[in-house]
Amino acid sequence: MAIESVLRQALKRIIPSEQERKSMEVAIAKVIQAADSVLRPAGINHTLAGSYTRDTWMKDKKEFDLFMLFPETASRETLEKKGLELGQKIVRRLGGSYKVAYAEHPYSRGKALGYDIDIVPCYNVRSPLNIKSAVDRTPFHNRWVSLNLKPEQSNEVRLLKQLLRANGLYGSDAKVEGFSGYLSELLVIHAGSFQNLLKLASKWEPRHLIDIASHMDEKAAPTHKGQPL
Repeated sequence: MAIESVLRQALKRIIPSEQERKSMEVAIAKVIQAADSVLRPAGINHTLAGSYTRDTWMKDKKEFDLFMLFPETASRETLEKKGLELGQKIVRRLGGSYKVAYAEHPYSRGKALGYDIDIVPCYNVRSPLNIKSAVDRTPFHNRWVSLNLKPEQSNEVRLLKQLLRANGLYGSDAKVEGFSGYLSELLVIHAGSFQNLLKLASKWEPRHLIDIASHMDEKAAPTHKGQPL
């Protein structure tokens, strides 16, 4: 069977249906409405993040992220305490349940409207060079991928994610230590397509360096130790 036929069959299994898209849109509209009502009085903006915003989400993934953008002048204590308080208030307004999850700092992991919703506080920094917490990068990642991932590449990302999932390589958490969704998007942007990425990857050696936007100083490359890619 030709690879094109295999990929077409795979896409039929992993592309969200129109009904799933409509359901996701309705849920997100309700979350944004709830977030507006909770965050505006507190003077805090918000932004959606995750694969939904780039149309690279998978058929069986009923999840998305909401980032609360705190001013740079807010203390770390305020970010953490107020972030949890506001995140949980949003989930309660949606009639859902929540628990506290932890990354660099705590955030609210909610279940509402049939979806998993991570509500994460971060600093609304002007430049990624001025981040104050690790998650401050996410809005910049989100915007960069949205600007650089072509619409026709969305399904190419889905194919890569499915290949990684089938081989136990998808997920950047401590349990898997594999490829994140963001990295999957970057690799497709770099290669142009799923099949071209496979061809390129077949020639990689350990610690292969990819510098999509030509930011890296060649002399600095050897300092990135401990990273296979």
